[in-house]
Amino acid sequence: MGILAQECYHLVCGREPSPLYIHNTGLLSGPDHLKEIQASTQSPLLEPHIKDLRETHKLTVSESTRPLDDQHPSGDTLTSVVGLETQYTELMVIKQDIKDELAKEGKTQERLEEEGATKNCERVWTEQLFKRRPKSKTSPKIVVVSGMAGIGKTTMVQKIMSDWARGTQYQRFAFVFLFKFRELNLLYNETQMSLTTLIERHYKHLTHDKLIEILKKPVSLLFILDGLEEYKHKLNFTDTQLCSDPDDEVPVHILATSLVSQTLLKGCSVLITSRPSALESLDMERVDGFVEVVGFFPEQRLMYFKKFFGDADVGTKAFQCMEGNTILYSMCISPSYCWIICTALKSHFMTPEEERGAAPRTVTEIFVMFLHNILTNHRQEDEDQRRILISLGKMAYYGVDKRTHVFNEKQEIFTFGLQPVLSSSFLFGFLHRKSTLEHTTYTFYQFTLLEFMAACFFYLDPSGGVEELLKKRDLCKDGRFEIVTRFLAGLAC
Repeated sequence: MGILAQECYHLVCGREPSPLYIHNTGLLSGPDHLKEIQASTQSPLLEPHIKDLRETHKLTVSESTRPLDDQHPSGDTLTSVVGLETQYTELMVIKQDIKDELAKEGKTQERLEEEGATKNCERVWTEQLFKRRPKSKTSPKIVVVSGMAGIGKTTMVQKIMSDWARGTQYQRFAFVFLFKFRELNLLYNETQMSLTTLIERHYKHLTHDKLIEILKKPVSLLFILDGLEEYKHKLNFTDTQLCSDPDDEVPVHILATSLVSQTLLKGCSVLITSRPSALESLDMERVDGFVEVVGFFPEQRLMYFKKFFGDADVGTKAFQCMEGNTILYSMCISPSYCWIICTALKSHFMTPEEERGAAPRTVTEIFVMFLHNILTNHRQEDEDQRRILISLGKMAYYGVDKRTHVFNEKQEIFTFGLQPVLSSSFLFGFLHRKSTLEHTTYTFYQFTLLEFMAACFFYLDPSGGVEELLKKRDLCKDGRFEIVTRFLAGLAC
């Protein structure tokens, strides 16, 4: 197991993510439901040249949503995110009031369990997020998807983009544009920007003249704004300077609030994803639909394991191993934890039974096995691996401390000495790269992976200042250092 082979492990994370339901405000049935589905799959009438542009846009979107195992520099399937068709699971909905304070606080699952409401959930497809509600003549325009970290919001967004590009859902929208709030943060120093410029920067095939023509029909446009909790600028819906012209140059947060407020491109549809903690920055009075993702059902967890391993029998054995462990099994409710656990277990369960060691029993063991797989599949000199791990862990700790998990190539990557090894496939066992014309950024595949690597920094480099970490943990009220110190305790046990 390389540099961590001899470690004894300790139980680390006791938190239990919450199961994949989605709470909504109403359901359609019968003929109305059929019409809604048909409307979702029918393309709007477009001029021939706009239709050609739409196809180009679909190809670009399709390329950006390819499974990471196709994009990964090393081709290492152990460190690649599962494809959307494998990873995504259908959503669940029940009726809920948009203004429900429990939903805003992320306590919905607790209330569901108390009321026994999970038994009455109905399965729907993601295209129903913008379905017309009962007794309403129009479809919702502003929809918010809430959920805890790693619960599947961004994967759902990627699924929507992929299916739109493939022509299987949301075809009533001529164009769909996705913007991540974490990337909008990088434009923070650019005080003024128009919507047309913003779109042009993200979608190079759309020139200004073409955009102006596209934006003339807002009703056929869907804007997806992913990860509100990561935005450093607070959305201000009381601001009187909302814009109305796509060519108006305003602060980027004004563009977002103007789209939601419908002063900009009135009639367009907007989907926002957010953790419950960030919902207070939204004006819920402007929201037409509110849903909350809260995890996988037990049968969906088993399905995920089977598809991940590609062999139903092996997947079932791996699942049964987790099923007998309360903490790890509860973690499998979350899609991102499910991926980490399956990725860590794959080499174990693909090894002949007589050659296997003991299966992991704790969260620390899972993450050490994840690290072990990367070290094994990228055999370099031990000193090189150790140096890279220390630099990577130091950057991860910086991310925990500064409450960010997006690292800029010209800033953090350079500062922490990782630029010389950016071509290393070993590094991409941990990081996902995202490039635009202006920026190249890196994120850890999962936030708890960032916390684990931060702990590895302190473990591998005792001069890192463990005492300072413990002081920060005791003084910090938001608990951001708690999991790092638990991982560190597990590594040191």
